[in-house]
Amino acid sequence: MAKFEEKLKKLETIVEKLSSPDLPLDESLKLFEEGVNLVKELNEELNRAKGRVVEFQKYLEEIGDEDVEKSDEEELPDDENVPF
Repeated sequence: MAKFEEKLKKLETIVEKLSSPDLPLDESLKLFEEGVNLVKELNEELNRAKGRVVEFQKYLEEIGDEDVEKSDEEELPDDENVPF
């Protein structure tokens, strides 16, 4: 399986070739089909990456909430002991 960047580069190459007015119809259809398949694969990879990012964000929020709860539990100084 090719890396995301390699697939994206291949898709860019296909788009360039499809822009040629001299490309025969059969070749155009073949390249178009390959491009559609690459777009599907790239989209799936992006969706998986997005899911991982969302998981990491939730995890970081949980950690942040735990830190806030811990700091709330710490004793706050009395107003009389504040140096200002």
